[in-house]
Amino acid sequence: MQWSTSRQLLFALGALVIIGALGAGSFFFFIYEPPSCFDGEKNQDEENIDCGGICDLLCAQPNVSTVWARSVRVAPGVYHSVALIKNPNTTAQGTIPYEVSLFDENNILIARREGSITLLPGDIAPLFEANVVTGERVPVRTFVDLGVGTFKRAPREMSPVRVLSFNLNEESLQLSALIENQSALPVENITVSALLFSGDDLLINASQTSVPSLGGRERKELVFTWQEQFTETLTRIDILPRIAP
Repeated sequence: MQWSTSRQLLFALGALVIIGALGAGSFFFFIYEPPSCFDGEKNQDEENIDCGGICDLLCAQPNVSTVWARSVRVAPGVYHSVALIKNPNTTAQGTIPYEVSLFDENNILIARREGSITLLPGDIAPLFEANVVTGERVPVRTFVDLGVGTFKRAPREMSPVRVLSFNLNEESLQLSALIENQSALPVENITVSALLFSGDDLLINASQTSVPSLGGRERKELVFTWQEQFTETLTRIDILPRIAP
């Protein structure tokens, strides 16, 4: 083979190598997308598409359950529907839809409310549907149907908002509570629920209020009020502050 021919072949081979390298580089820079938890494919160590394994999204919802549910009268024909919802998974948080249904003594549906609730890791959270109008019908049973939501891995953290003290004046139907943000940073979107129980741990009344913000180390006094006298003897008061995720 003549030298000129060999040189031409070498030039052609070099050109092919350069073109191949440029093509591969263009593919990786402009076309190729590395596997991720958001690409709609099961291409890592996921348990299913984009969930489980390396991905934060859980493939299955934790066994979220209703601890109890009850509706309490706050005025003639008006009730608060309250429930406690439990997330047993201490490493996952998520939001699920729910439906609250109120029935009378004849199992006739009186009222229905829909909404969603966000549960933190290991959460036992109050679900509060305020001012459900029932007219002349009296609810005797309250049910909460929980739907399917989306949960992802998250660390469990202690809430910095604490209840320092509280005092109930049954004559004036007022409950005062002092809360404190025990962290140095401000917190926002705080919801505080007051649950009143009788001797058999039956909810007999409830109230809820919102605190838009609480500065670092700040304290704030809250006042819960009711319109009607309590019909049963109170034995326990739970005051539950929660920070919206």
